[in-house]
Amino acid sequence: MDQDRELLRDLMTVIHERTTGIDPRNVHASDPQGFEKQLDDVAQKLQALLANEDRQVAALLTTLGTEERQEMEKDVVHAFGSASERPHPPKTTAGRVFSNARVKLDHTFEDVSSPQHPGADTING
Repeated sequence: MDQDRELLRDLMTVIHERTTGIDPRNVHASDPQGFEKQLDDVAQKLQALLANEDRQVAALLTTLGTEERQEMEKDVVHAFGSASERPHPPKTTAGRVFSNARVKLDHTFEDVSSPQHPGADTING
């Protein structure tokens, strides 16, 4: 599964690079079919990987007792909370925090000042 995860990360990196800092409406502009194929590849690889992981986790859970299951649940919650949005996240906690903050800022702010938005260039206040 490590090879499958690495392949998925490589595919996700290409999509991440094509979508970072680009208006969502323009993502398809340079290569519409190529981008759609990449998305399909990621979806297929992800579905196969998740199905395999689900089978392995289900098999593992049948061997665990109640206390071990609770410990595993805490570990999963912690991992989810510190997960990165990047396919190849930084190795350090500080690096992941800064990397995720940049992504969140990119998604939070939007420049709406354009000719199509009358009055966007003035400040009311």
